[in-house]
Amino acid sequence: MRCPRCGARLVERIVLRTGEEDTPVAIGVAPNEAIAGLWKSILESEGIPTLIRPMGPGFGAWGSVATFEHEVLVRRADAEQAHEILSGLDAE
Repeated sequence: MRCPRCGARLVERIVLRTGEEDTPVAIGVAPNEAIAGLWKSILESEGIPTLIRPMGPGFGAWGSVATFEHEVLVRRADAEQAHEILSGLDAE
């Protein structure tokens, strides 16, 4: 990739990681969007990239997915640590 002004090289090489450890896996289901967002922020504060995906009929079914269950996904390599973090929330 080069600078549009001067043509200097900005990036040596882009490497896409596509290994098995990077495959997203579901680690739990939150009861609603607010709880899923809380779990996401907790996991990301621990350095675990996290995705949340609404379940149920999907976007636009009744105008909002906020009250639907949400699936929480992390990289396979982070799944065990994420389980430990979230199970620690239940204990508290």
